[in-house]
Amino acid sequence: MDNNANRFKKFLVSPFGKIILVLILYFVVMGSILAILTLFQNASFVAVIFAILFSYFGWKALSIITPRIFLIMPVGGWIIYVCVKAFLSFFLGVFVAPYVIAKKIVDGIQNSL
Repeated sequence: MDNNANRFKKFLVSPFGKIILVLILYFVVMGSILAILTLFQNASFVAVIFAILFSYFGWKALSIITPRIFLIMPVGGWIIYVCVKAFLSFFLGVFVAPYVIAKKIVDGIQNSL
């Protein structure tokens, strides 16, 4: 029995195990969000609140891929840049947030092993 537990721990710590755990937890977190939304009568209002909260994760994800060439722009360019980035992060955050949450949980699990 101890050998099986040891093998399972090695699997969880391996890169492939991390990918599998992140995928499983991604769907668990996304399912939890959808389950929470079904509890409310006005689900569209709650969905918008979730999307606004998760836009932080979308903003962070977009910041990773944003090139550094935008440093010198006129004020109008900055306004357009921030508006487009906010718009994209609003929709992207819904998909990125469960991934980030799942990855943090998996990192915690792997650190405890």
